[in-house]
Amino acid sequence: DLVMSMSLQNPDLIVTPLRPRMSTVLHMPVDASCATAELPAGLVPPFCVTYAGAPGKKGLDLAIEAWRQAAPGMTLMVTGIARAAATSYLGRPLPADVNCVGSVPRAVQREIVRCAALYVSASRREEYGTSQLEALSDRVPLVTSPSRGAAEPVAVARRLSPTLVAQDMTATALADCIRTALA
Repeated sequence: DLVMSMSLQNPDLIVTPLRPRMSTVLHMPVDASCATAELPAGLVPPFCVTYAGAPGKKGLDLAIEAWRQAAPGMTLMVTGIARAAATSYLGRPLPADVNCVGSVPRAVQREIVRCAALYVSASRREEYGTSQLEALSDRVPLVTSPSRGAAEPVAVARRLSPTLVAQDMTATALADCIRTALA
């Protein structure tokens, strides 16, 4: 079986169940970025990044709690959501070492990821995993949760750096991976 990851947005629409070890999920190709945009004003490396355009699905609460537990001593930049929306979603203020840049143009997003010391993915579900694959293509270490959905980024990350893939969907497991990546 060949399945494009886009079709996994609605797995209940797949009439025939995917057969383990006989199905191949294909992803769109992801190329390394080139410096075509500037970082937002005031954003200076080193920093780490996570994306939270859909904060529940992207695990913003897990990422923030993992960051708090890991206490790495650098800034976590959150893209895809404004500070006010992130604070509202969490129901509390963001920690001092977490900043939000909101939605940015695609070229700026790629530049932020390209310049990051680490990409943190706490996604509960991924249909595409594009951000994670972009980070990997730019040789940015990826710390990731074992998200449901298109497992390609998790499988690639597990193959490249198994100690950077959280063992479960908890902030503690993700924090352990963050500490390992930045050690």
